[in-house]
Amino acid sequence: MRYFIFFFFLLYSFPVWSYNAYHRADKHAMNVPDRYARDLDTLTDYLVKPFKGDELMTTRVIYVWISLNILYDQYEYQNKYEKSNDKPYTPQDTFQKRSGVCRHFAQLFKYMVRRAGLKAIVISGFAFDGLHAWNAVEINKKWQLLDTTSSRSTFNNIKNDREYAKTIKKKIKQRNHPHFKSINEEYFLPTPSKMIETHYPIAFEYQFLKKPIPPDIFLLSHPKFHKNKDFMDFMNDFKKTTSKNKKP
Repeated sequence: MRYFIFFFFLLYSFPVWSYNAYHRADKHAMNVPDRYARDLDTLTDYLVKPFKGDELMTTRVIYVWISLNILYDQYEYQNKYEKSNDKPYTPQDTFQKRSGVCRHFAQLFKYMVRRAGLKAIVISGFAFDGLHAWNAVEINKKWQLLDTTSSRSTFNNIKNDREYAKTIKKKIKQRNHPHFKSINEEYFLPTPSKMIETHYPIAFEYQFLKKPIPPDIFLLSHPKFHKNKDFMDFMNDFKKTTSKNKKP
């Protein structure tokens, strides 16, 4: 009877432990005092301080902060920044504006984890409806994948300034709502075999698979990319290169 109770406890406590594994990091990321959130370096140092030496929790706390505080904003970038500014959109710009598109999310994550002492890269490729960017980070000597852009519900397809202003106001109002603080765990450290189901990197080595999947195989399960010119050009270039490298 004693062993049965012990087994029962382990069986039912494990899922709870798994669910709360990142609780400390998540709570810390959700409750940053305003005085630490005005400067990017100050914020990064504050976030990672309690997790010094813990690469997994350092990654998690940065991932959560970006997911909860940066809005995906295609309209702002295309209609305001690109038309009025010639210099690159930096991680500091993304931080100050609290918005950006996928590559800005990825560049911000890379900047923050590198400041924390970890290795990270930005991966360019294809996902969902077209071109996309995400990250890989080295945790305990193993490269792991993640996508901060896709970890949250986002908004796009904004058509004019009035609609944009209305949407921004609504999103800011929602920030204190519990639902707005939820994160899609699917894109935090998925296995390479899971990530390749939705994300296809241009550089094959960033699949992190023993046997990389060629683009035509990826296309079989993602027929919508038949209509994506960027992907089709990429696949055709791959085929030409492969043909040239084949021995006669």
